[in-house]
Amino acid sequence: MKTIERLRIKKTGLDAEYESAVNDSRFRNICFVSAGNLSKSSYRYRNKHREKLCRIIDERSLCVRAIKIVENKAFTPDEVEKCRLEIMHCYREYDRPLPMPLPIIDFARIIRLSFRDEYKSVLKKYPIILDFEDRNGIYIVALDDKIIHKWPELDDGAYK
Repeated sequence: MKTIERLRIKKTGLDAEYESAVNDSRFRNICFVSAGNLSKSSYRYRNKHREKLCRIIDERSLCVRAIKIVENKAFTPDEVEKCRLEIMHCYREYDRPLPMPLPIIDFARIIRLSFRDEYKSVLKKYPIILDFEDRNGIYIVALDDKIIHKWPELDDGAYK
């Protein structure tokens, strides 16, 4: 099975799991009826359910990001910033906001660090594409950290 098919199947499964978790009637009743006065078992169930929702959301965002890499779609600075916010607790050098003159390799490194072990195979096969939404073009960071700079004018056919 191809990587993209496997990732799409996983994403649809996570979407279905999220919908069933959100529509869980026991969780809804606990949150609605209790109004802050929970029994011990209800409190534990509510906390476990919230942890489950957070895990599903995190896993889905990783899966969407992996699909984006496999489909060769570009990452914007906002998406790189979201990746930085995810990894800043583990990697202290990324606890400050990203300056724009930061090297392109560091932006790709932030995206790579945001993935867990199960998605490392995607990072070993496909390059990371960065688009800074200006007229400087698109940067393709290869697997060996070589940067290929692609000008948008050449893609439009202006200079043929």
